[in-house]
Amino acid sequence: MDGLSLKYGCTTPINAEAELARLMIERTHGQVIVVADHSKWGIVSNFEMARLDQIHLLVTNEGFETRRGQNWRPASSKQSLPGRKPMDAIPAEFE
Repeated sequence: MDGLSLKYGCTTPINAEAELARLMIERTHGQVIVVADHSKWGIVSNFEMARLDQIHLLVTNEGFETRRGQNWRPASSKQSLPGRKPMDAIPAEFE
């Protein structure tokens, strides 16, 4: 994923990547989890991977809150903190 925006959701410049992501989301029986740092917010690429309403959990860093403002909030959000292992940000049910 290269970008995340209100209007276009999760996007990528690679069509095959977008098609695969859409297929995985369509077939999943669980939550859709997106891992993206704050620099992805507001970026739009050519192909849509997922709409924002399809995202259940966003794992991100502290800068995301500042960049996105109050326009969108996923069903759940976890922030990874500097100095912590990446898995510390993932809910226990996914470990």
